[in-house]
Amino acid sequence: MTLQELIDQCQNVLADAAGVVWSEAKINEWIVQAIREYSRHFPRRMNVTISATPGAGGHYNTAYALPTDFLECLAVEFPKDENPPIWLKRRSEEDADFGAGYYDIRRSGDSQSASYVVLGEEPGAGDELKVVYLGLHGITLAVGDPV
Repeated sequence: MTLQELIDQCQNVLADAAGVVWSEAKINEWIVQAIREYSRHFPRRMNVTISATPGAGGHYNTAYALPTDFLECLAVEFPKDENPPIWLKRRSEEDADFGAGYYDIRRSGDSQSASYVVLGEEPGAGDELKVVYLGLHGITLAVGDPV
């Protein structure tokens, strides 16, 4: 089913197939709100690979921005692709014992800013980390897109 087909079905159910009372734009807005609400209750399990980047003074950064669809962290593997995998433990970065083997999630104060994964140790050149997280369903839809 495409977005346009869903809009048409909504207009038929609302007995407004011509869009006189409820415009396609208004119904689209409601669909996006519904997807956002659905995502909060039934998020997608996602993962992202993040490459270490150099910071100031030749040191590597320990905080990395997470994707905009990020809701909650399930696990962090660092370094990525070790056998067996090395999964970090979550601990507050404010904790005195925060260091190697730990990560934290730094959340922004508003929904418009990125959240960050913070490593308890400085990665080296070429290191990657994998973040497994719960994320929102795709919300940006065009008329022909499947829903």
